[in-house]
Amino acid sequence: MITISKKKKFMQKNGSDDGRYDIFTGVSNSSQFGQILTWQGKKELSFWEPETHCDQIKGTDGSIFSPFLDEDSTIEIFSSDICRSLRLSYLEDIDYDGVKGLR
Repeated sequence: MITISKKKKFMQKNGSDDGRYDIFTGVSNSSQFGQILTWQGKKELSFWEPETHCDQIKGTDGSIFSPFLDEDSTIEIFSSDICRSLRLSYLEDIDYDGVKGLR
């Protein structure tokens, strides 16, 4: 399994660093591109009690996504600010200044 590390800085918020992310490069499987393998060396959290799916670190950091997403795709984003992964699903097609997208 190939991973890369990156640091995400909140340059325009307060200059804080929320730690090390190990993410999949997508070299062996493009659908895993940007998926978080570990955050601060952890594969899951111990914040929520009792231990549930809320402690799972799933998805990307929200800045990158795997290619070829469509209306049937579900996107998961991990937010270290709320110590939780969020699940997003398709709502509608949009057009923003001539650029078509999915909301």
